[in-house]
Amino acid sequence: MIAHRTEDTRNVIVARRAFRHAFVFLAAALALPTALRAEQFTIFDVPDSVGTFPQSINAKSAVTGFSVDVNGIAHGFVRAADGTIVSFKANDPVSINATGWTAGTFGSQAFLRSPQGKIKKFEVKKQITGATATNDDEQVIGDTTDGDGITPGLFRDADGTITVFDAPDSPQQTVPIALNKDGTAAGYFVDSEGRDHGFVRLSDGSIQAFDPSHSKDTLALGINASGQVTGNYVVNNVETGFLREANGKIKTFRVPGAVNGTLAGAINKHGVIAGSCLDDTTRHGFLRLADGTFVQFDAPGATQGTNPVALNDSDVTVGFFFDDKGGHGFLRTP
Repeated sequence: MIAHRTEDTRNVIVARRAFRHAFVFLAAALALPTALRAEQFTIFDVPDSVGTFPQSINAKSAVTGFSVDVNGIAHGFVRAADGTIVSFKANDPVSINATGWTAGTFGSQAFLRSPQGKIKKFEVKKQITGATATNDDEQVIGDTTDGDGITPGLFRDADGTITVFDAPDSPQQTVPIALNKDGTAAGYFVDSEGRDHGFVRLSDGSIQAFDPSHSKDTLALGINASGQVTGNYVVNNVETGFLREANGKIKTFRVPGAVNGTLAGAINKHGVIAGSCLDDTTRHGFLRLADGTFVQFDAPGATQGTNPVALNDSDVTVGFFFDDKGGHGFLRTP
């Protein structure tokens, strides 16, 4: 399973359009307990839930994500910086911007939710549409799937105009995942041979495809304000992290001791990268600092690993972990 984690990750991202919480159960199978460190952690749960799974954090440390109730139904939530939690109807909020607008998926439609709680749904007509990120200008990226299973990417401008696009040499699937303040997106596409490649879509609509050297599959998952991109690729059957500069230069990295995979997923304006790594038995969280050094960490009480999903420009990291009572959200403050 470890050797094929890029395909698992891609399948998980695709499945989120209809079952946005499925990846949580995959993560649970890939992790075991870890040792504690001295960082400050805040553990939180949505009331009346059996699982709390953050997805995004903004500059003010407000968090959005979803919770799962006792009937297995997912609900969206926003947690304010003061700890106040508001739940709302949406099965997968995935992104929150600086002013508190959230974006995600509700059934077969994408949505934007205002800080006051008003939800605006949108879709490509007669297609299954999902949102994956929003920025401070309330631009949104996502993807949309037609009746034949063809999935192009989409970009929705603040005025509601939707542009559908395909990466070059992508006959079936283009999935933007991350969006920065300039409207530049990063994601992956699948070629005719079923291999994944990273791409950057600039604000003018042009697309740059890329792969680290010797990559079998590439997933671009995070982008920052200066256009640096991070994600994972497979080399020698092991997941490896990468940092792609805005000029196209790529650095690759593995967390020391992470013999079974380094999965980078988010990057802030300082070039700090957050993700998870897997040693012989255990999943840990990590930060890769701008100077290339690593900080590993584990959430208190985690019996099935630590899974960071996002960080802000103050290096506050958000994610989830499992214990014998279910899934819980955490904030880590350095």
